[in-house]
Amino acid sequence: MEYRLVRSRRRTIAVIIRSDGSVEVRAPMRASQKSIDRFLHEKESWIQEKSALMRSRAQERAQFSLAPGESISFLGKEYRIETGGSAAISDGKIVLRPGGESDLRRQIEAIFRREAAGYLPARVQIFADRMGESPDKIKITGARTRWGSCSSRRVICFSWRLMMAPPEAVDYVVVHELAHLRHMDHSASFWQEVAQVLPDYEIRREMLKAVQKRLWKEGWQG
Repeated sequence: MEYRLVRSRRRTIAVIIRSDGSVEVRAPMRASQKSIDRFLHEKESWIQEKSALMRSRAQERAQFSLAPGESISFLGKEYRIETGGSAAISDGKIVLRPGGESDLRRQIEAIFRREAAGYLPARVQIFADRMGESPDKIKITGARTRWGSCSSRRVICFSWRLMMAPPEAVDYVVVHELAHLRHMDHSASFWQEVAQVLPDYEIRREMLKAVQKRLWKEGWQG
């Protein structure tokens, strides 16, 4: 098995599977090669399975190219990408100025950030009234791996990428973060509060997982 070994002051051995399927082993400075080999042998089946999965996803991602004619999800609906005008979204289309893929992505981000700045605070207000908790501030961020977050200063952040998810999934993230204003953990009390507002929150959470896979494939995450 090929892998990259990284030694540090950590106390345990761990395996990291990179997005391209490569394997990285992290080990304590004094860990013997024998102990590392034994650890890898015990994890061999999992490593091979996970590595193959990541290589497959990387291949799918390499085959995707954002270009006119492709579609992109906006609040769960497909919008066809067209070029030829100023950046805007309407009537089932996202119209962008002509440019390369990186430029098209920047334009899409700008559109989605603008839409998020209006849509997400409105959803927060609706559920804040129901839950009796309101944030002191709402921010739209460029977070790539987190849909939302809530700080001890009562600041709730949402990634603009959340606008690519269906409304039901968006509302789950909104309620999830609002619940953190009262419970800064994922205790039973936290999930009970989420369930009181959204009894089907588990279904909505699964929607997010599906969206996340698509965003990774299309190069919006990771």
